[in-house]
Amino acid sequence: MFKKYGMAFAVIVFVIVGVGMYAASGWKNNGRPNFKLVAVEGDASLGNNLAVQGYYNYTDSGSVSTSMKIGQQKTSYKDSRYHFQWFAGDDEVYKKFGDTKQKRRFMKGKYPFGLFVDQPTMLGYAYSNQVDGRWGLAVGALNKETNEDFYFKLELPQRDGTAYWNTIMIRGVDASSISVYMARYEDFKFGDKNQVNRISKLIRLDIDLKEQSITKETDMTADLPGNEPDTLHSTQIVSFNNEIAIIEDDVQDKSDSNSIPNYYVYSFANDSIRPIALKSNRDFRTDSMNLVGTQIERFMVKDGVVYFEAYDLSQVGDPLVNSWKVNSRAWGVLDDTDVRPYDDHTAQILYRLDKANSYIRGIAIVDVATGNLTYRGEVQTDGSEEDQQKKLRHLSLGF
Repeated sequence: MFKKYGMAFAVIVFVIVGVGMYAASGWKNNGRPNFKLVAVEGDASLGNNLAVQGYYNYTDSGSVSTSMKIGQQKTSYKDSRYHFQWFAGDDEVYKKFGDTKQKRRFMKGKYPFGLFVDQPTMLGYAYSNQVDGRWGLAVGALNKETNEDFYFKLELPQRDGTAYWNTIMIRGVDASSISVYMARYEDFKFGDKNQVNRISKLIRLDIDLKEQSITKETDMTADLPGNEPDTLHSTQIVSFNNEIAIIEDDVQDKSDSNSIPNYYVYSFANDSIRPIALKSNRDFRTDSMNLVGTQIERFMVKDGVVYFEAYDLSQVGDPLVNSWKVNSRAWGVLDDTDVRPYDDHTAQILYRLDKANSYIRGIAIVDVATGNLTYRGEVQTDGSEEDQQKKLRHLSLGF
């Protein structure tokens, strides 16, 4: 089974492609943006791990990255220049997967992108791409117990109208086989040849590592309870742990332009799928899921208010067992608010504060169990009003 892996902090990468000297609107040419911490509430020591990160491509073969850490009313910078390789010392994408000799050996020779996963007995990798009009899948696995290593490429099943494939999840089955869960994007017609829509189906590919072959292809969208074939689907796995996965299936029929999200629990043990008793609300701007044990946690935003709901999937009817809300408008936020789980115990609320001559980006750290605020920090830039807006558009806060 796979275990969820965390990271010291998460960043959103801002990339500007150029040749020669690297420069970016809102960032100084030496890569050091001018930001300052203007407010702190709660445990200030939590802010020591908050970071701003920017990347600049200055040639075809490398980049400059700048990381700024924010905490306790001071900023510190770390500049690094490196090539886009897994063995680069400051490659945050690499660090996210982990830095051990075993993992470095496993990643050697693979693309510096794709889906890497770490489970107790196996490391897994998958990456899909299109070459000369045909879709292929690079697959890798390392058995931690036997040290047996697999890496090969397969041709994905061909289907008329397939636009592209996207890898969503990998799960080891036993020492010599894995399952790769993919979204297959297809053109779909309602009987009118001129009306072509795009759907995505959830496809599971069972792969024999020793034979280097796909042994079974399963259309999991077709297996959803109550599935109607003459509908537009957008199906994906939104969260998973060692035992189960949460499937979200957005459905749109001919008569309605709005899609309706439906949620399902997929059990790895017996390959079964059942609906979850969750209500859908189209008014929520953000709606994300996180699995913790037998509970599914839901984070939503509407009109600047962050809502949290937890449901126990082990009880009949999936009852609501915890809920809270945080009103970001109390901090002066107008509308631009987002929420995401950081780990099993903490959520991050990201927001922008637009006041006269004062453009501010902020982050609040909330205890998931209680909804209590444990830290809130706001960052402001320098320069004219226009300069401040440009810089904030390029600023990302997070752990």
